[in-house]
Amino acid sequence: MAPAPTVSARTGAPTAVAIIAPSPHADYTPAFDQRGHTVVGVTLPGLRPSDETATSPLRPAMVRHTGALRRTVRQLRGLGVAAVLAGSDRGVHLAERIAAHLALPGNNPHTTTLRSDCAAQAAALTAAGLAAPRALRTTSLSEALRWWEFSRLGSCLVLPAAAAATATGVTCATRGEIVQAWRSLRTTPTLRPGGDRGLILQEGLAGRRFLANSVTQPARTPGDTTEHVITEVWAQSHTVNGVLARTDLVRGNSLLVWALSRYMNQVLDALGIQAGPVRSTLAYTPDRGPVLLAASPTLHYTPADQALHQATGYDPAGAVLDSLLPPIGTSRIPCASTIKGKRVARIPLYAPAGSSIDHKARIVFHALPTVIHVDLWPAAGMPHHPASNPVGEVLLSSTESRDIEADYQVIRSLHSASLHTEMSAIRPGCTPVLTTDGGL
Repeated sequence: MAPAPTVSARTGAPTAVAIIAPSPHADYTPAFDQRGHTVVGVTLPGLRPSDETATSPLRPAMVRHTGALRRTVRQLRGLGVAAVLAGSDRGVHLAERIAAHLALPGNNPHTTTLRSDCAAQAAALTAAGLAAPRALRTTSLSEALRWWEFSRLGSCLVLPAAAAATATGVTCATRGEIVQAWRSLRTTPTLRPGGDRGLILQEGLAGRRFLANSVTQPARTPGDTTEHVITEVWAQSHTVNGVLARTDLVRGNSLLVWALSRYMNQVLDALGIQAGPVRSTLAYTPDRGPVLLAASPTLHYTPADQALHQATGYDPAGAVLDSLLPPIGTSRIPCASTIKGKRVARIPLYAPAGSSIDHKARIVFHALPTVIHVDLWPAAGMPHHPASNPVGEVLLSSTESRDIEADYQVIRSLHSASLHTEMSAIRPGCTPVLTTDGGL
């Protein structure tokens, strides 16, 4: 049963927020409840229950999109929806179309490809004179191989055309590896509507990886301009096999944060971002500086993010809501880089397909002094869950980096037995601590 329309006691304005294709890992309700907003999830046709929110708290407040756009828009209008957000990459196209039909803040649905296809993103950045990786989007394996040979790339990344900002592609350095990755990825479900099976070859770039979250405040009047704010910068560390080992919040107004923020502001303009959140992955290369790998206009909010809010006072979902809901432009968008005294690290957990994290390990995780949250996701233990994808994460927070490092080593030692790849070796140049301008 769908929820009844809700209104703000202060303004009388509708306060329902639609989340299109919510992530099964997400829990939006606590953050939205704190602001008096109702969450309405919109699910897409043709997906298994496990693909969306079979166990989500949103389930009692779901609208099922059957393909009839007008019907879905009519339902959401009746519920008093005041903002529309994509909860995952599957929802980006529909979210932008719905927002336009409801005349709500959002991005232009005629240019959605710029925000859902990383090859189109690379082309747009190149046209704007910004650093971008060389990339090819194609449905032909022979064309992909010819392009790789002609480009003389030392390595490349093969990934779905609608890859998320946090998607894991396959790194390839030989013709045979490209063929193998191509055949494997062609069997995975498409993220784009209409059954498009295109894949992307993207230039492999040296340099450390970063995750940048941003919020764009829409123009209040036709003469105003949008305002982009980089709300979070996370430094990623990987194993020698390219598996994400941890991400650390970059604190302070360092030179690194300034360089990434300056570049990302230009990127967001080039991608036509007019409102809402964007989640981006970048490489900081030795010769070109920051380079966008992929960007996704989605709201990522898990129970770990709620724990982050409680531990540090920084509320990532609140920053998004304050930018979109009326009265727009009256609240300053907060940034995680201004958190005083707290260091934060997120440790992904992995398990082979069909297995889950050992119960004893979970107990030890919870007992570690810097652990503020352990999040295990619904897909954990399911046979179809890829071993390269995390099944959960551990969130660490402390005023002392050495305390986080000590607990991280304990987590790695306990967890390594269940990993599909050895976690003991961190790639050179990707150590968990930044020096000089990192501020970790």
